[in-house]
Amino acid sequence: MAKKKMRIESITKRFGSILAVDQVSARFEAGKVCVFAGPNGAGKTTLLRIIAGLERATSGSLDMEGIARREVGVVAQESYLYRDLTVLENLELYASLFDVSKDSIDYVTNLFDLSIFLNNPISILSHGQKQRVALARTLLPKPKVLLLD
Repeated sequence: MAKKKMRIESITKRFGSILAVDQVSARFEAGKVCVFAGPNGAGKTTLLRIIAGLERATSGSLDMEGIARREVGVVAQESYLYRDLTVLENLELYASLFDVSKDSIDYVTNLFDLSIFLNNPISILSHGQKQRVALARTLLPKPKVLLLD
């Protein structure tokens, strides 16, 4: 079986007269780590949103050879967790969307040491704790591609 790959060619994104991403090209292979680095406002988040399918490029192409959109996991700068639900309820809700087993919830709970605040509402967690929950949530369906902003 061929390795899964992803390729972006000459990706450009404009928001009106603002050029957010300018002619970015890159190739990604399975099992490799890639980092986009740059100052605030350089277009890193916009590029990740385009790769994730959350934003459309103004021009250029994205080829996800053998990778379905549902196989792409995204952890955004904001955690986008349900503040009034507990950590466990957030994980269970997300797991239900992807038909993920209770064993997977137990696995990420242990992996990210979430058991000590599993029954706490998201609203009382620190930013770092919320990010741990967001990463655990994103890993529940075992994505083939993981985008971390």
